[in-house]
Amino acid sequence: MDNSQPPVTEELTGHAGEMPAEFPGAGAPPTTPAALPSLAAKTTWPTVMGIIAIIFGGFGALGSLSQIVSPFMMEMVGANTSAQAEQEAVFEAIGNWKYYMAFVGVGSLVLSVMLFICGLKLLKRSRSVSALLLKWSIGKMVWSVIVIIITFGMQSEQFAAMSETNQGMSQAITGVVAILSAIFGLLFAWAFPIFTLIWMRRATIVAEVQQWD
Repeated sequence: MDNSQPPVTEELTGHAGEMPAEFPGAGAPPTTPAALPSLAAKTTWPTVMGIIAIIFGGFGALGSLSQIVSPFMMEMVGANTSAQAEQEAVFEAIGNWKYYMAFVGVGSLVLSVMLFICGLKLLKRSRSVSALLLKWSIGKMVWSVIVIIITFGMQSEQFAAMSETNQGMSQAITGVVAILSAIFGLLFAWAFPIFTLIWMRRATIVAEVQQWD
């Protein structure tokens, strides 16, 4: 009996030199997997700017509360204590402007709370922060002009009262001091709003913020 097995080459290959249909692509050249796209790292400016906004907003709110109360307290202190003529003139000038200063404090408090909220939204990377920062920046710049005008008027009255009781202080010097204080105060108040407006209008920043939630 012949126990030899028939050749299986043709059965596996179908036809000589050909692979069966069960092995598609067996004759294709080897391929290498494509590299996976790397995830872009998160930018750090929202965190830095958010922390700065929270600090400025928080301390600004505390200062605004103090500004609302302090003119009335200083008037009470001046009325209940015996002071020199120069100090009495200062207390009187503060008393004349107490409602204006309280008004300044209320407006500054509102803007400080807005800035604090902007800081929280920046940390959360909320898309709505862009519009809120724009409103805060414009409001802060306009309000700063009002604050400077009121502060300049109060300081001018104080310096005038001090020059009348103190012969060594001329009105010209006090006037120059008041003007310089107003100029530097306005520049300081406008610094962060102007930076914010420029920064948030950059094309790359606008594109990034649009991708936030």
